[in-house]
Amino acid sequence: MKKMTLVSVVGALATTALLAVSTPAHADGPSPQAVAEQLRNTPRSSAQDVNVAAVGVSLEKYKWGLNDNWIRLRWSKPTSVGYHDYVALYDHNPQDGADAQNNYLTYQWAKNGSAYETNWRTSHRTEFYAAYVSWDYDRQKYVVLARSGPWSG
Repeated sequence: MKKMTLVSVVGALATTALLAVSTPAHADGPSPQAVAEQLRNTPRSSAQDVNVAAVGVSLEKYKWGLNDNWIRLRWSKPTSVGYHDYVALYDHNPQDGADAQNNYLTYQWAKNGSAYETNWRTSHRTEFYAAYVSWDYDRQKYVVLARSGPWSG
């Protein structure tokens, strides 16, 4: 049996934590594009309605080094989060439909929390937008329920 010291245990835990942080937060499920295709062929149920009055989204900068800021998305969830709702970072003001669904820089399913530390630095673009996006069963497309921006890089 291999003898483990406190240093090796702490090192192993730190490595595990780093691996967990580097894994994309949305890697555990299909992309918004794949979900949209599935939802177009799914009948609507009342459990899929979303209370849009309580939705909010914002972008914050946080330090991750000496000369650059990284971007964290924060959102307030509606009282009833749609299973396929997501929060996304854009380099333009997103529009409903294919634009919101396909042209994001990164995204996080809304059900997975209320904040998402992205892998985007403020130096990557000149401006950013954040949006809370939800599937509209009546119109059969993703719609932007809340947006904020532009935020300068």
